[in-house]
Amino acid sequence: MPFLSDTQLVILQQNGSEANRGKDHYPVVKLFSPDATAIWLITELAADKDTAFGLCDLGHDHPELGYIRLSALDSLRGEVGFRGGLGVESDEAFDGNYPLSVYAQAASIRRRIVTKDEEVRLALKKRPLPGITLPEGGVYFSV
Repeated sequence: MPFLSDTQLVILQQNGSEANRGKDHYPVVKLFSPDATAIWLITELAADKDTAFGLCDLGHDHPELGYIRLSALDSLRGEVGFRGGLGVESDEAFDGNYPLSVYAQAASIRRRIVTKDEEVRLALKKRPLPGITLPEGGVYFSV
């Protein structure tokens, strides 16, 4: 897929392997539509190299965990609704600092995916996850 690097593909496949399936992985990549209404935080890729798992937000106030086919995202290039015929892109500045469960909890509270540390922290102050502490430095750890 043009929006994933070779390194990201390797990590996603490792996370999606049978030995690692079901773990609370850190997002490897943040994909988005150029019009900024849809965001995907992807953590795993199945053996078929097409079925990805992650947190999806299509911009309708209902982010959810689930599966998406990367080929479906790639086919969105030039479709109606994408400004200027642009396709799905990777956010090169994104750094997944927390496990997917943290982003999912913050998205549930904010009704959209948030990835900036400050926004994640504010959301989790409203409804903390059991067993998760976010220290001031922004590093995630479990207690």
